[in-house]
Amino acid sequence: MAAKNCPVTPRQKMINMMYIVLTAMLALNVAAEVLEAFNVVDSSLIQTLKTVDMKNRQVYSAFDQAYAENAARVGEWKKKADNVKVKTEEMISYIYSLKEQLVRASGSSPVTSDNPLKPDRSFLVTESGDTLMLSKQDDLNSPSEILITQKGATMLKEKINEYRDELVDLIKKEDEELIETVLSALDTSDPPVNYREGGEAKSWESEYFLDKPLIAVLTLL
Repeated sequence: MAAKNCPVTPRQKMINMMYIVLTAMLALNVAAEVLEAFNVVDSSLIQTLKTVDMKNRQVYSAFDQAYAENAARVGEWKKKADNVKVKTEEMISYIYSLKEQLVRASGSSPVTSDNPLKPDRSFLVTESGDTLMLSKQDDLNSPSEILITQKGATMLKEKINEYRDELVDLIKKEDEELIETVLSALDTSDPPVNYREGGEAKSWESEYFLDKPLIAVLTLL
């Protein structure tokens, strides 16, 4: 009855339609901004890692020099440092290969002189030095398929746990602060249940990798 008494005018229909369209556009813009934010974070992390890598090289160079000057005194610590370096490089290599697998599965193209990098496109530099331009940085399917369905995240978790335990074994037990730092940085515990969101228990794998866009997963890795 109310609809007959107060019919929707063509103008009101147009306003309603514009509202729906604008709302959809806003949602798309927000999504784009979020994706761009992940791009910025990823670029920042890459720069930070380069700085850390340079400092690590300086530390290992100092170890080599100290060992050359006094092998008996420095030998034990250099052995531990070299062990950490090997284990870390293995872990980094594993993550690189996982990221490359995700990017290739989602769709990518190698950057060449005939296919230059576009300013608005994300990219991944592989361990071998190739640059892959992402075709679909908002892809939700490939990351979930590889990391959740195919248990890629579970294997990653096992690798992290193994790496963490190996590092802790190299630290003296009385150095509790350093041990706690390692345990915290490489924590793969399941997140606490959030009762405000229905109280559903989530695994570490699903918390970080289920239904997440590709660019977000690459940033987390």
